[in-house]
Amino acid sequence: MGKIVVSKGQVLHGRDDSVSTLEILLKGSISITDGEDITLQAEQGTILGAFHPAGASYGYNYTASEDSILFAYDYSCEDDLVSTIKANPAIAPVMVSANMNVLNGFLDILSSFYEDGCALCLNLKADYEEYRNICAKLMVSPESYDSVVSLAAPEQPKMLSSWQSALCRACLEQDEFLRKSYYPADITFCVSRLMHGALIMQAVQQQLEQITAYLLNTKE
Repeated sequence: MGKIVVSKGQVLHGRDDSVSTLEILLKGSISITDGEDITLQAEQGTILGAFHPAGASYGYNYTASEDSILFAYDYSCEDDLVSTIKANPAIAPVMVSANMNVLNGFLDILSSFYEDGCALCLNLKADYEEYRNICAKLMVSPESYDSVVSLAAPEQPKMLSSWQSALCRACLEQDEFLRKSYYPADITFCVSRLMHGALIMQAVQQQLEQITAYLLNTKE
């Protein structure tokens, strides 16, 4: 589709927009946010849309954090992502690196939300116990809150302890070596890492939705 220029503050995609393009961020940065608790920065080299199936919704708002330039390709199937990577061999290592940074950012958010859920459960139970103790000292009957008594801590998202997560962390820690030596060795390495990253991201997103639902329901 060609070059796209966006100004600082301009919304490139809304959360309900359908993914129909792959956009390589050539200059600038793009903020990825749900408008509430999730905010990440996509930096130069990131392929926007790569972690979504063609035709799916973005799920987040994509807004230019600064004046930015992107190059867009049509995206209607998985093969289009492969073609986009292969069409840019010189910058493919940077593209993989940038997208893996985004993926690790989402893993950090998933871990943070899980910790928030555990802390919320513990705090509610502690507050309820303190309330019951105060009532006992005052010799008054406490109100019963069965929902707090039966509340269980959230299950740890499986992705956080998976080999996939460990691989993503290793890619982040060894990023310099991978960009200089591994990814440039063969474009297939870039393709496989990005395609695999897309599958991992889809699993992360599902578990993010589950832990977010736990937080919302528990706070009600």
